[in-house]
Amino acid sequence: MLSPKKWASLIVGLPLMACFGLFLLSGFINGFDEAFGLIFDTPRDLFCSIVPFCDVETETEVVNTQILWTKIHERAVLDVGKYETHGEWRATRRTSVLVGSVTHSMKMEATVSVTMGLNIENVEQEDIVVDDENQTVTVTLPQAQPIECFMDDIEYFDRSCVLVCDDLERDLREKAMEDVLGRDELATALDEAYENAQSVIAGLIDPLANDYDIFFVQDTEVPLRLDSSSCD
Repeated sequence: MLSPKKWASLIVGLPLMACFGLFLLSGFINGFDEAFGLIFDTPRDLFCSIVPFCDVETETEVVNTQILWTKIHERAVLDVGKYETHGEWRATRRTSVLVGSVTHSMKMEATVSVTMGLNIENVEQEDIVVDDENQTVTVTLPQAQPIECFMDDIEYFDRSCVLVCDDLERDLREKAMEDVLGRDELATALDEAYENAQSVIAGLIDPLANDYDIFFVQDTEVPLRLDSSSCD
């Protein structure tokens, strides 16, 4: 006859052995991930279905839009590309004199550099759309734009000017910058800069996106020039 102590051990041990056996059986049949859920999650869910104040997590949005937007806005303006070209430009001016008019001219050779960026301040929270059902995050980003323009290696030559030489130098700098900013090559570089921005943004939010697929949409509106921009 079993002693009271052995009876107690048997009463405690049998349920544990039964649970362990059920775990092994479920593990071999359905896989051990489902076995853990059966042994541990099912009793809890049953308990929580009976007790109304049980704390059960019921998140409807797995990925938090506010967190993604905040993470993106930490970067302010993204520096995502640079376009550089070396060229030569000529400018002329006409001035009136007593006997008619005089044409003044000057040439300039210089390297023009354009730094391209993406203004994150133009991204609103509603530009980030989380679809938990399809597990996607769609972000609308503004177009890349020139944010800093400068010239170096400047050389003026072939001067034919009197009193208007300074004006011609200013005309040449403006003409060169206008020419470069209107080139098709710069437009192509801006498209590449936008793609670089996508990669940067994806890298920022991917750790917070819970393995959701991330998609980007380019805003069709031309962004306003930054106040700090040196590209007139």
